[in-house]
Amino acid sequence: LKRLLRPECRGISTSLRRFVAHAAGRPAMAFPGGSLPGGLSSDAYLDRRLRPLDAEHYCAAGLLIYRRRDETLEVLVPRERPWNSFTQAYDPIAWNLFGGKRVPRQERSVDTTAVRVFLETMGQVQGAPDQEKLYGMMQSSFNVWYPMGKFGLVIVEVPGDSFDDLPENYEKMRQQSGPHQEYQMLPMGIKKWSKQIDEVKWVEAATLLSEDNKAEVSDLFGSMLQIGAFREFLSGSTDPAKALPEGGPVAPPPRQDGKGKGKGKGGGKKGGAKVV
Repeated sequence: LKRLLRPECRGISTSLRRFVAHAAGRPAMAFPGGSLPGGLSSDAYLDRRLRPLDAEHYCAAGLLIYRRRDETLEVLVPRERPWNSFTQAYDPIAWNLFGGKRVPRQERSVDTTAVRVFLETMGQVQGAPDQEKLYGMMQSSFNVWYPMGKFGLVIVEVPGDSFDDLPENYEKMRQQSGPHQEYQMLPMGIKKWSKQIDEVKWVEAATLLSEDNKAEVSDLFGSMLQIGAFREFLSGSTDPAKALPEGGPVAPPPRQDGKGKGKGKGGGKKGGAKVV
């Protein structure tokens, strides 16, 4: 049990962490001095940028794109069967975040990880933003920190009529690519489990906060929806993009070869963050 609670980047669900912490005889969020080992923040928060130690030592990141249409806030989210590394099986299908684990010693910022994981799913979809456009949109972004997963969420606004056809175009791409493969074998002999995303959709943000929809969101997403400032944003009662002070510029990673634009997974034209 003690080993499971070490401050490493592990895919532990919130409910499992709470169970393990309880079984070990201590509260799930009790950390000396109010911080996680290594000085990371133990409190969840929403701010323009992550705090320095959180930004340096995050374990995973995600991207949430939103828009406002007729005074309604909508978010672009995948309906997915998330992989559960403890049960070694896929969890039930639910609304989730475009997110994934950081590539150790290569990815230097939550923005780099967030762009990569988004483009792994959407980079080959017609009309999806590419790497250059994503970094341009991120200049006015803001972040949410979820300490239990050392997870940084990058939140980006797009104009209200933007990317209307992304859900339809994703479905077309999915049908053309055929059935999901549960995993692929990497050259190093490592089994990489594939994301099982059935659809991508613009969802009214307020509906995700409903008590009736608890079973409709993933464990990660559901836990993050309990963060007060994040809930206020999704309910439409606050506008962090305007209320927060300006943050530093979000810079794309340096190119490795110095030539051309990076290409996404599969080498397609659409999107592509080189992992650095």
